[in-house]
Amino acid sequence: RRKMKQQPRLSFVFVLVLGFVLAGVCLATPPVPVIPSQFNSTVHLEFFLDVLQSFNGTVTYDAVSGQSRFDLFYFFGGQRQYPLYSKLQFTSKANYYTTNGVCRQWPGRWVPAFDWLEDDDTQYGGQIVVNGRTCDLWTNKGSHGWVESLASIGNVPVQWNVTNTLFTYFQSLTYGADFKPGPSPPSFFALSDWCFNNGPICPGGTIANVTMIRFHPTDNWSIANTNVADLLGDSVFLCSTLGNDVHNVDQLITSFEVQLNTSWGAYGKCNNGNCRGGHNYTVGRAATAGVKKQGGQCTDNSDTGNWYSMPGAAECAPNQAVGGGEGGCAWKVLHTFKTITGDCLNQQGFADACKASTKWPLSKPAQILLTALTSSDPQEGGCPGVPPPSPSTSGSFSIPLQKQASSASVLEKLAEHPRFGLALALHDQMQL
Repeated sequence: RRKMKQQPRLSFVFVLVLGFVLAGVCLATPPVPVIPSQFNSTVHLEFFLDVLQSFNGTVTYDAVSGQSRFDLFYFFGGQRQYPLYSKLQFTSKANYYTTNGVCRQWPGRWVPAFDWLEDDDTQYGGQIVVNGRTCDLWTNKGSHGWVESLASIGNVPVQWNVTNTLFTYFQSLTYGADFKPGPSPPSFFALSDWCFNNGPICPGGTIANVTMIRFHPTDNWSIANTNVADLLGDSVFLCSTLGNDVHNVDQLITSFEVQLNTSWGAYGKCNNGNCRGGHNYTVGRAATAGVKKQGGQCTDNSDTGNWYSMPGAAECAPNQAVGGGEGGCAWKVLHTFKTITGDCLNQQGFADACKASTKWPLSKPAQILLTALTSSDPQEGGCPGVPPPSPSTSGSFSIPLQKQASSASVLEKLAEHPRFGLALALHDQMQL
């Protein structure tokens, strides 16, 4: 499930850097900068993957031990009561990101940030001004549309950009004037136990029936090994996609009644039939976007809604009772209520309600979604039901897409660049 809510737009950083990359300025070439192997600094991060996201925080870089750490913060929807505190740690063995205390492993490993400056293909691009600071610009055009650039003052980095010109995607780090060379204590890079055991299980669970909603493609109606949400939680996600005119392969919205054990585990990110970061024997749970302590795994989330992860290994067989624990099963679908199209939901005013809703909870979009799922009368805000495909026609039902979002294949291409991992990790962190 992809995309969180922001208006798509290209950054000034992307346009500025490409302009200098393509045009260049003929000036005397200064020495190639040698960036300190150990430093810390405040940092402003922007990245563009169909939508623009920005974070503020700090970075600690240590090429001697082969690791770096970013501490970033973001207020979801601009509301200070819903913060995302992110710690991204890149090590020589693996990468990890921790959001509000929940740690997940991320593919890849640490690589030097500035070794490309030593390549023969790196060129001097003249001088530019970044935040009032006159800098030298260095660029390197790689294969497959990749361009790296660094604005620096001597050996001090001011702005580092990694851009893919084929997809107009980029990540940009602007370092603060407080840039300080030197090492940090080894303990600063210590990882929490959560990074290695997926965290605790919420105590005192019971057996309950819960209504869950999934936004899904036409050829996959199962909720096993997927992420789903309750009414408020899915309203936030749908506002970020349908409400922003951003579609991907997901075109249908289905509501289910699910019986489950409420001994919640950590919320897992489920994509391509695999749930990463949760337990495989219990349902994962979080506040929408994980904006609470411990992601909202065990808290009252009536103000934000809930997101769930549904590991296939924990699904009960048809004749099996919901139980729990590592030897049992934790959930089963009791009933499929209704399926509607995203286009019908928008025809009932969902996208307009999203644009008019600036604060959580998104009560108006949630009410429109509820009515569309419970009524079939268009005059009352209802939507007609879409029957599930028969085995002979599965996958043949088609709805025109409006705006193609980042597909898994595109993200895989971006992941091939060793220094684009920061944007991809933050992108993954913010998605359902």
